[in-house]
Amino acid sequence: MKKIKCYDREPSFDFHKEVVKRKRNANAATVQGMETALKNRFELYEELFASNELEALVAAKYSEAQCEALRDMYSYSAKKFVELKHFYLVDNNGRLNDTCPNCQMDTITSFDHLVPQSEFPEYSDDILNLIPCCVLCNGHKNNIWRESGKRKYLNLFLDDIPDVQFLFAKISVIEEKLSIRFNVQNTGNIDTSLFDRINNHYTKLDLLNRYKTKADSVIASLANDIQTYVGNMPDETIVELGIKRANQDQKKYGVNYWKSVLQIAALKDAVVLNYLKTCVL
Repeated sequence: MKKIKCYDREPSFDFHKEVVKRKRNANAATVQGMETALKNRFELYEELFASNELEALVAAKYSEAQCEALRDMYSYSAKKFVELKHFYLVDNNGRLNDTCPNCQMDTITSFDHLVPQSEFPEYSDDILNLIPCCVLCNGHKNNIWRESGKRKYLNLFLDDIPDVQFLFAKISVIEEKLSIRFNVQNTGNIDTSLFDRINNHYTKLDLLNRYKTKADSVIASLANDIQTYVGNMPDETIVELGIKRANQDQKKYGVNYWKSVLQIAALKDAVVLNYLKTCVL
């Protein structure tokens, strides 16, 4: 998991106005009539975004019709949002990567509203409030985004993810079968408030169970690689090469990239390594 760069090709309110202009329906007319008030709200969001204090936002009062109109401005399939998605699909090396930044596992199929539409409908189409994600991450996250004045989830636009390991995999062989589980631990003196967000992020998005479900395919691929090398090189070299490959992925996706964490844990366990040398997965 890594911090990602927010869309910066146009100011957020200009993006909003273009969305409204292209909508061309009764809701767009309603929103257009709110332009002055909305401009002030967008400026407030941008100010709190810059200081990483979004949890200080106070909900504005709108009529039900205004709320409906504001929420209608967001449409994942509309051209402006397709352009927004494309921005996030291209990595720093100019290569396409459609993996959800929240789980680093499933495909981007939506935008998550960092502050919920139900409470802040005016930010339904604010680019600073839209982070690409998969449908599962979006579905698991609920509208309770802050508690006791603190954010409950990571904001990958704002939070500097520590370059220390906090995601761990435990893999063992029990009755000729692999047992795999993931957990999150603060072993690197991560700030308590930040770690609480990290822990809640992994818990509420059900990432640990989702990683466990997908782990078999990662282990099967690793076993195939190991069995290819068995007999051609010593175990120490097999382990060294496997860890080196996993470390390369960590440079791109972060030290807590779940696949690398799992692969390294398997390679470093002698019992598991011996199992993977001969098993059929």
